Amino acid sequence: MKKLLTVLVAVFAFSFAANAADYSLNESAIDAVIENAVEVNAAVDAEFPAALPATPAIPAVSQKSDGAAFVLTIFLGWCGIHRMYMGSTPVMWLWYLLLNFVIVGEVIVTIDFIVELIALIDGSGFGKYYNNRKLLMWA
Repeated sequence: MKKLLTVLVAVFAFSFAANAADYSLNESAIDAVIENAVEVNAAVDAEFPAALPATPAIPAVSQKSDGAAFVLTIFLGWCGIHRMYMGSTPVMWLWYLLLNFVIVGEVIVTIDFIVELIALIDGSGFGKYYNNRKLLMWA
């Protein structure tokens, strides 16, 4: 019951912290993009591709942090949040919660912690654990 209450409090805290009122827009940047926009016509593209201005580089999507995954394992490993962050199946957290009731989940989380700690220490990273669909990510 304590774990369920802890999960509910954590979900409430995360939803409260992600309040949309805290976000702001940079109006001057939006105006600058609109002012520098060029209208492109499909016919012009085919005839004169060199006449069009070069498009600005799109920034790369940020990669997931191994440190963040490790911290999630320490604090929320018992409910499988670290596996969701690392790209496992969406219901992996349910397996972790169910297995915690028979102590097997605690063993799995402890091994997850040890495997991630070794990967951090030797510098190999968590690359092979990201998007891993297996329950035992190290197997």
